Amino acid sequence: MCCSRLAFGVDVLQLSGIITEQAYQINNAPPHRIVSAFDVIVCNGRWRITTTFGPDWYESYVYDGTNTYGMLHSPDSKNSVAGLPDSGSIWPEDYPVAAFCSTRVVWLALASGDFISQATNDFMPAPWLGGFTDAARCYRYTAIMNKSNQFFPLYVEFIGSTNWSAKNAGITGSGQRDMMKSSPVVEGFVGGEYHMLKETNFNGELIPLEFEVKRYRPKTNDVLESFQGIVTNVSRGDQKEDYSLAIARKTSVIDYRFVDSRRPGMSVRFNLEKTNIWPTNNDPYLLKQAEFEKGHYDKVMKMTSINQTSKKQFKILRYIILIGMLFPVLMVWKHWRIKTKQIDNKQKMKI
Repeated sequence: MCCSRLAFGVDVLQLSGIITEQAYQINNAPPHRIVSAFDVIVCNGRWRITTTFGPDWYESYVYDGTNTYGMLHSPDSKNSVAGLPDSGSIWPEDYPVAAFCSTRVVWLALASGDFISQATNDFMPAPWLGGFTDAARCYRYTAIMNKSNQFFPLYVEFIGSTNWSAKNAGITGSGQRDMMKSSPVVEGFVGGEYHMLKETNFNGELIPLEFEVKRYRPKTNDVLESFQGIVTNVSRGDQKEDYSLAIARKTSVIDYRFVDSRRPGMSVRFNLEKTNIWPTNNDPYLLKQAEFEKGHYDKVMKMTSINQTSKKQFKILRYIILIGMLFPVLMVWKHWRIKTKQIDNKQKMKI
């Protein structure tokens, strides 16, 4: 990752700290708490975030100005808390879509400046939900930026939108399929807020030291979940430092760079092993694989469309058969009614 100067006057800004996630219970039981460590490097709109959850258990995301590369590494032990295989992802945008919530809160606090300033719409996935889920994309946001450098947000509000469409969310991948018929949130509901709580002067500019995201419970507006971050170290990074994303062992990667408007759920899959070199956008193998996946995706969508049409036709046919079966019954009932009336009329005439 090649770096030039940041907007706030240093070549490379390096930050580290801890983030605490707390989920609150309705019955006032002690909140479920997860504490993780984070390391962040920000360099002229490019960034790298590593969040460590436990021994040999971490995830790293790197944005190189074009794509975001992500990797989750978990312990080898089958009895580990993580219990997950190594996995990776590539997304053609400035957002860690597949990251855990804590990592995306850190991104919002320390690396979201360019995303917010260059956004083409006012949608951002809610950081307390999976970034690739449709439910996370039902929120518009408003942001107040740091006036001194416009890189770190001071405040972000996430507002529910019933006019939501996954295609408007500006985030590619599986989440762009309009899976929901309507938004799961109420229009105008403030689902959560981000606050910069404390800052420090570094090289003449204000840098976040403490930050927080609160998620609110619908109807009651009680705090449902919170994320509290503390920056414990701020320094000027090494210009010569290697910013690539290294793979420690065999990793299965899902690549969303070849998604288009007609194929929002399409991806290319491949494996990487012990390397820090990731395939480029013009990699011949991936381009060939993408063409194959596009053809396969189109066939699946065509078959799905045919199946849906067949189901509709079968439903119509079922109603026609049902009407056909009921018609003789109705005719018999009508004939019986006529006969009954005739008999009743004859009896009345005799009386």
